[in-house]
Amino acid sequence: MYVSKIAIQGVRGFCGPREASLDFVRRDGSHKGWTVLAGRNGSGKTTVLQAIALGIVGNYFVRDLSGWAGAPEGESSRICATVVQDQNFCGGPNFGPQDFELRWNDPENPYNPAHRTTKSTGPRTLRFGPGEKWFFAGYGPFRRFSPVAMGHGQQTRSAVYAGLRTPFDDDASLVEGVSWLIEQHLYTLEGRPGAAELLQVALTLLGDGMLPDGYKVTRVDSRGLWLEKDGVEIPLRQMSEGYRTVTALVVDMIRQMHVAYGGLRITPSVPGRRWNILVSSLWTRSRTISTSLGRRGSGSG
Repeated sequence: MYVSKIAIQGVRGFCGPREASLDFVRRDGSHKGWTVLAGRNGSGKTTVLQAIALGIVGNYFVRDLSGWAGAPEGESSRICATVVQDQNFCGGPNFGPQDFELRWNDPENPYNPAHRTTKSTGPRTLRFGPGEKWFFAGYGPFRRFSPVAMGHGQQTRSAVYAGLRTPFDDDASLVEGVSWLIEQHLYTLEGRPGAAELLQVALTLLGDGMLPDGYKVTRVDSRGLWLEKDGVEIPLRQMSEGYRTVTALVVDMIRQMHVAYGGLRITPSVPGRRWNILVSSLWTRSRTISTSLGRRGSGSG
């Protein structure tokens, strides 16, 4: 599915003549795979990404919206994200264009933010949550490691929402991806169902031209992830922060896909599902990541 439109009214700097209504649809009615928002520092790029997340999931990450208001007193603040389905990749009944709206400081209900989903056409209403098979993740400008255990990938509400935490909290870090891969390696040795397949998906994506300068991920063991170049193996922990950060981001995407879909498989010759990923402060390696992920279709198992 695609985020096709975002409307931001009375939110931070987007008020009055600067209210924003962005349409991400091409002239021919199709949607781009990646959309880049460019602008000066302080122009509101990060706020736009945060607004997309707030519109779809509500104020889960922002309990106090007073600091987000930009509308004059007596006027409400509003975010509305429109999502459309890609019929080529999504099974089941078509829900049509669907609006996700978050409104607060409403004169009729000034104390409680209102989050609602409006069904435009189609027989069903989409919601973001466990069981919907909707991969939606976001990454803020600071993508750090964390020693926190990753758990087992259950489709709980907190697990599904965790993929959108870092855009709202600069102190939040990515879960320790290498620890998760080690965990899957141990599960494979124990013979747990699905662990070997999941580990193979992760290693295939990481080893498919994801890293620069000829480095390739070859394996994971109890000591961590290993890279190979010119026949020489090097542990990831000895590489620079850039290598470790790119790896953490990609592994976190894989983990979030697993949480969303319940299982993953590699289908090299078949286009994969359309995902929703918000990335603040895009850097050069992201282009390689998007190209590699686009070559390898990841579908639900």
